[in-house]
Amino acid sequence: MRKFASIVSALIFTSVCSVAAAQDPPPADMPPMASEGGGSIPDVVGHVGVGYFTTTAPLGIRYWFAEGRGVDAGLGLNISKSPVPNSDTDTTIGFEGGYLHSIAQSQNLNLFLRPGLGVLQQSVSGGSTFSLNVNFSLCGEMFLTGLGLPHVSLTAGLGAAIAILAPDGQDTGFGFSFYHSGASIVSSSALVGVHFYF
Repeated sequence: MRKFASIVSALIFTSVCSVAAAQDPPPADMPPMASEGGGSIPDVVGHVGVGYFTTTAPLGIRYWFAEGRGVDAGLGLNISKSPVPNSDTDTTIGFEGGYLHSIAQSQNLNLFLRPGLGVLQQSVSGGSTFSLNVNFSLCGEMFLTGLGLPHVSLTAGLGAAIAILAPDGQDTGFGFSFYHSGASIVSSSALVGVHFYF
């Protein structure tokens, strides 16, 4: 009986070792959150994500500099001219920056709070408007490991913003808005974007 138990134990041990050896190791130099399905933000510390940020500040970067803490920023420039003769050139410059504080993680998903600040300078039809936007959002970042894209993350968020508008020659105005999907950082917007980490 003892010999039988030893043979069964040896077979079980051999089977477990074979299964472990057959599994591919996680790819090198990938955010471990993505490659291992981890549940902790240290996995992306030190990795820079580059990609789409918002419609007003579309070129964005994200950087997690410590466990559960990071920053992101976006920049946008739009120059347009009407085909009407002698018309003015319209210029819009936008910047958005935020601080990231992680509050929960699960497999390939990171939930974080993001206080942010946006600046928008618009010169339209000879007039100029400066806007300052203070916002606060609850965001989620999901890595697309299941689709074979462990370096790619999608971010979406909901929140609220207070905008301070200062048009040329007019009184300063204030506005309050809730974030929803698909608009700009100054009117109202979710922080919907995609980042590629390297």
